[in-house]
Amino acid sequence: MKFVERSYLDRCMDVVMGRDRENVALFFRVPAYSDLPKEVAEKHRKSVIEFLQEKFPEMKEILSYNGVTEYKAVLPKNEFFSRFPEFPKEREDDSAFRRETEIALKKMFCSRSAKIYSENDKLWEIGNLMSARVFPKLPYLRMNFDIIESKDMVVFDFPWLVYRFYAPIFIRTEQFLMKEFGAKVRKEPFAAKITSSAWNKALYVEGEKKSYAANLIRQGFNELGINVQFYGVEMPIEESCVERFKKFIMTEEELPRKRQQDKEIKDMIVPCSDKPCLYVQLLPETYEKVKDQVAQFVKEKKLKGGQFTQEKDCMKSYIFGGASNMAVLENRIELAEELSFKTGVPAEITVPIIEIYETKDSAGNTRVCMRIPKALDRMTDKEKANYVSKTLYALVKELQARDWESIFPGIYVATYSLLIPRGQETEQAKAEAMEIVSSFGLKYEFVKIKGKRAQKAEQEISKNIQDEEVQA
Repeated sequence: MKFVERSYLDRCMDVVMGRDRENVALFFRVPAYSDLPKEVAEKHRKSVIEFLQEKFPEMKEILSYNGVTEYKAVLPKNEFFSRFPEFPKEREDDSAFRRETEIALKKMFCSRSAKIYSENDKLWEIGNLMSARVFPKLPYLRMNFDIIESKDMVVFDFPWLVYRFYAPIFIRTEQFLMKEFGAKVRKEPFAAKITSSAWNKALYVEGEKKSYAANLIRQGFNELGINVQFYGVEMPIEESCVERFKKFIMTEEELPRKRQQDKEIKDMIVPCSDKPCLYVQLLPETYEKVKDQVAQFVKEKKLKGGQFTQEKDCMKSYIFGGASNMAVLENRIELAEELSFKTGVPAEITVPIIEIYETKDSAGNTRVCMRIPKALDRMTDKEKANYVSKTLYALVKELQARDWESIFPGIYVATYSLLIPRGQETEQAKAEAMEIVSSFGLKYEFVKIKGKRAQKAEQEISKNIQDEEVQA
């Protein structure tokens, strides 16, 4: 779980449970669902909040940011376990209790949120749709952002729980302090502990500006509704400076974005290499001219989608087909070129990057695998095919000639592999894979299988979002 990934920020319902001897404290992060159509997002968010309020009448809102809201509910333990008899009971083996309770929290609360994106519960966690964490018995997890001023320095202490739910604010606050005041790291969690343990991260500022920095952050956070525990001498800060700080930390433009979202803003029609769809991106002035032609094309070709959604500087749409009309890449290229001819919008035929990865079977043997979009089939004219399709087809033929085995058969992607007996190194097979791909003028990248699963989950979730947009 990465707290700054778009999938977490947009769609993850996160639940954290803290306990002491007498009470249970539950913290709920309800996302904005900002990647869904506006009306769908608002309706679903309202239903999720009403569901939580029904289960926890004592629940209170403690922080809100860009449509994301954090709630807290505190109740006695005996009441909690009587209200929810299906939850595991506390016992001597607290680690087992925590594991089982995390599963129960996801099943009872997070699933309510995740279903809007996919009915397939196998995608919920890998797609960053849900998260739950139960901590050992200890005093309640701190929700306050501490600012502690001493004679020589001021320390800014970031608590784990707030950082987890609202990472973008605190990441940009760190950037602001380092850039404007030369802040340095005083305490930082190990990378492996970021998502698995409670921790505090601390920065410090020294010198003449320390009091100014302390009060600027204090005042800015207070105006945003973020809890601040301030230990120092209060001083007034000019409102224009506070507004500048608030604007900086509330701006999301510099947050990490996924590679496929970094598209150049121009008119284009792109056939997707590994799924049955076309991506259409239009400048506003082009959209007004060709929207009816796009809709007519979808109808004539018996396709789905084609409805446009407003982005920051353009209009975008996905046109979906299936195994009957978009079975291989060449089918999608032909449709893209035909739509381009009708509308005058350029068709961009991108050369896919070949993915290479390792996997193991149940016997402990390793396979070096290569994923290749299916480019041609018996129905396509191989002589008239686009050069990209021909190149991918020739790559497959070369792998077959070198005795690479076809495994994991898919509808739109083929996977070929070499079996490496247990105990043997994989470097030679990797070198062969690189040599074969490069000989066709293609690029490759090594991917992790876990990352591949996340990518597949994202693709399915994105398709479901598109379906919601169509229905809306």
